[in-house]
Amino acid sequence: MRCVMTVALLALSVGMGHALVIDAQEIGISKMIPAVGDTVTWLVPVVNDAQEPFEGEVTVTMRFARRGEVLGAPLTTTETLTLEPAADDKTLGGRADVSFDWTPPRNGWYRVVFEIPGASRVEREIPVTERDLWFAWFGAPQEFRWCNVPTTVKDEDEAWWLRRGAIPAHWKGGVCYQDRPVEWFVESWGGSDWIAIDEVGGPGEATDKFIAAWRELRARKPDRWIGVWCMGAHAYWAEIADLVDLFLPEIYLNYRGDHLGQFDAYLRTAREAGVIDQVIPALGINQRRDERGLLIVSPTREDVLRQVRYLKRTAPELPGIAFFNSGAAAPGVAEYADELCGRYYVEPVLTIENVAEPIAVRYEGRRLVASSSIRNVGGVDAEGAAVEWCMGPAEEGATLVRQSLPPLGVGERTVVSTDLPDEPDSWPVELRIVPSAHYTVLDGRALVSEDPQAGEPEYAAAFLAGGAPVGEPPAHERDGDRLVVANDAWRIELDLAADAITAIMPAGGGEILREPWVLSALGHEGFGEARINEWPGALAVTIPWGSAQASGESQYVFFRESPAIRVAREWRPKGQVTLGGAGDRCGLFQRGGSYALQPGVGGPVRRGNLRDSENYRDLLFGYLGEHPRPDNADRAGWIDFSYGDGSGGMGVAIDNRWADAAMRSYDVTRLYDGADWLEVLYVWGTEGTFTEPQTSCVWLLPHGPLDLADEAVPSPAQALWRHLHAAQLAVAEGLPER
Repeated sequence: MRCVMTVALLALSVGMGHALVIDAQEIGISKMIPAVGDTVTWLVPVVNDAQEPFEGEVTVTMRFARRGEVLGAPLTTTETLTLEPAADDKTLGGRADVSFDWTPPRNGWYRVVFEIPGASRVEREIPVTERDLWFAWFGAPQEFRWCNVPTTVKDEDEAWWLRRGAIPAHWKGGVCYQDRPVEWFVESWGGSDWIAIDEVGGPGEATDKFIAAWRELRARKPDRWIGVWCMGAHAYWAEIADLVDLFLPEIYLNYRGDHLGQFDAYLRTAREAGVIDQVIPALGINQRRDERGLLIVSPTREDVLRQVRYLKRTAPELPGIAFFNSGAAAPGVAEYADELCGRYYVEPVLTIENVAEPIAVRYEGRRLVASSSIRNVGGVDAEGAAVEWCMGPAEEGATLVRQSLPPLGVGERTVVSTDLPDEPDSWPVELRIVPSAHYTVLDGRALVSEDPQAGEPEYAAAFLAGGAPVGEPPAHERDGDRLVVANDAWRIELDLAADAITAIMPAGGGEILREPWVLSALGHEGFGEARINEWPGALAVTIPWGSAQASGESQYVFFRESPAIRVAREWRPKGQVTLGGAGDRCGLFQRGGSYALQPGVGGPVRRGNLRDSENYRDLLFGYLGEHPRPDNADRAGWIDFSYGDGSGGMGVAIDNRWADAAMRSYDVTRLYDGADWLEVLYVWGTEGTFTEPQTSCVWLLPHGPLDLADEAVPSPAQALWRHLHAAQLAVAEGLPER
């Protein structure tokens, strides 16, 4: 990283024809990004630019001021220097450093001026942050502005990095040498005062050796700096926080599906271990090639921005960020990642704090008031910021109310509010943080509408938006245990005696199901009498069941005005019940066609064509980014398919799955293309023992034929799923910039 922002180098005659200058490029500082409370040392190189020797007193001054303020009184240093002459008019002569100790009084951007009065003047601009910030790279990119922790520094480059205030970490092997004894690690790692160990994993024999070596190194030299590239995040970090300066967990989404949800488990573990202030997540930005050399993954600038914004949104307390690596990214991507360090960690960063529910509208007496909370999650104080309230349709000349914000210190928040006219044309209401070159806007727009259905797709009826359905229930007819329900979008058949949907036929199309949609779980038998309730605009069918192993019930809700079908279930074990598999499942026809899917909150949308052959594949749409846990039961995704013969298709949007799901891997839902079947899995590939009730809720959305492989064609299931998970998506993706 370079702190230099402004360089002014002026050589004038000093004394008897001797010229002295300040070499702006070689000004040194003991800490690249000072934090409040630090005393840093500046090294100002005075150079003889004449072909005659210089000997005598040299006075150098230093003045500083926060950005926008007047320079203060100078600090002065006078030293007697003897400098060799320049060999010719194309070279420089001798040089010597003049030092200044500086303790900045508060955070912010500072203009610093060094001067040899009457001879040479150099200006620098440098940030002073509220707390320490670290930006680590696998590599040692001298051209990057914000890299203050290079982790592969060579011996011959150490002095270069030290002069610029960086931590010149030397690469040291970890698991690649795990068979070596403790003494070997102590000797290998002890050769440098700053080391970055590549790599360390979870608890075990190898990690025990590493910890023993760290303890010995700390005992020998307490100030030794140790950074560790980590495979995973682990609870034992709490026990070694005094041995490791920085944990760098390798969360390389370019190797595993680009799913933002993978960050969550790492952050949760770091918080539980109490070391979040020592953790900087490492992002994979390198291109990947297969064994033949073909490029298979190439992270873009947008990929990096998406990850940085997600981390800043979900873990603003992180003290920085790391990258792998500096030399293998697509052109411009690594440079852009370096730029983002400054924008999202050093600069002030203003955000609407609660992106899931950003604006509160309430009555205070007879006044209708909208309010929101704005927070500074950046590295320095925010000043001169403003917000705008926009009321009414923009195309009809919306009313604008502009409000200035008070200065916001790092981590501080302020509440902004405005009175709303009690008139229909005052909606929608939008809040905007006014952009500025002096701060970064993380989530700067929020919108609330008086009409909860405003802007929703036509099939997302009032029941999804929290309103009450109206009108008659859908048409239905019962014949014994067979119930037929129909609306303008489909015809559904339900077997009440087997708790199964046996037929799904979109309007104008053919049968979708080859085998029924049914819950497959131990104890799902002994079905009781179905309860059929006619609600306004909907028909609810509840089927109880009970056996020696478990009891429970399934509820199907069919709507008159919406093609979405809600399927909710509760499975209650009797005592401890061990399952080797469980899930909702149906069989499908082999007809080819197209599909679209998304593997959970934060996952990328994927599209393609179904295979009408025996060449099968799994299309996984429930990848959570981490192992299933109770707190991520509602993070699984959606899938939509459409048959190529024009008979229509069906989407599945997951509301939530079993909280205590048991999985061999992270794959919890899939379309088995080529066979075909569709599953929403709760237990798969391993056994799970259950003692607590488990619930699930999925939405089926039959529809007509669509070319879902075409990005221009919206998936009905995606739109429904996004509505169900609007609050999570606000956090995962941020509010849309319009």
